[in-house]
Amino acid sequence: MNKKQVKFLTYYLLQLLKSLNITIVLLIIIFNTTVLNYKYIQNKMDNNNYYELLYNDTLEKLEDIIIPTGFSSDIFEDTFTIKEVTRIEKKLIHNFYYREETKIESTSFKEKLKENIDKELKEKNLRVDNEEDITKLIDELTNEYENNLYYHNFLNNYKNTFYKFRNYTSIILVISILLLILVTILLEILHKKRDKMSIPLITNGIVFLTLFAYFKLNLNIDNLILYSKGLSIIITKTFNSILKIFIIVSIISILIGLLNRYVYFKKVLKHKKRKKKETYYEED
Repeated sequence: MNKKQVKFLTYYLLQLLKSLNITIVLLIIIFNTTVLNYKYIQNKMDNNNYYELLYNDTLEKLEDIIIPTGFSSDIFEDTFTIKEVTRIEKKLIHNFYYREETKIESTSFKEKLKENIDKELKEKNLRVDNEEDITKLIDELTNEYENNLYYHNFLNNYKNTFYKFRNYTSIILVISILLLILVTILLEILHKKRDKMSIPLITNGIVFLTLFAYFKLNLNIDNLILYSKGLSIIITKTFNSILKIFIIVSIISILIGLLNRYVYFKKVLKHKKRKKKETYYEED
């Protein structure tokens, strides 16, 4: 392999490495500003009726449990409110993102529920032969309430895993930026006169376009139901927002890459014309 071939090979290897690092940096930035960002998720929850949907979904599931018992939905009156659900969910999400412990709060719900059941039994002049049945019903309803509002304690159990993942992405981001700077310097030293941005930008655009097409065609989450309708809407809207960012990044990268290539070729042609002109005058 001669010197020219080695130079050609190093040029394209460095360009490939530059493309890879640009893609990694942009991907991490996108995720850091969306799913890994507390304020972004909080904003999504605030602007998509999340708390009201969760409240209605929880109430509906609780009412399904009491249908066979003969109790009316009046037993849930003042047991919990949209305001209470909002407070719990805001605290839950905050603690998840900031790695703080979340204590399940259901004592007030349980006490009020017991009070309402006793009130309904008294109003309808009904007797309960076995108090354990009422206790079991209250426990079942409380358990359903906790599972709905606290997602089966999922966020609490996985907050440390999420925290580690976020730290790893920060480390990868720093390494990728440093590698990007190093590769850019090497390209500037070894290939000073060559185009050093078009290939990485166009490649990056194609990668993001491919990711957009793959997720759009293979992941249909518009009808996703996970834990609750409210949470499903947040996941769907966040996913669709990320896909929009992918297509925007793709279009911008490809356009800038093509424009840069056009400017580069224009410079090359201008340089060749000037050189040809100088050679012509020298011959004269």
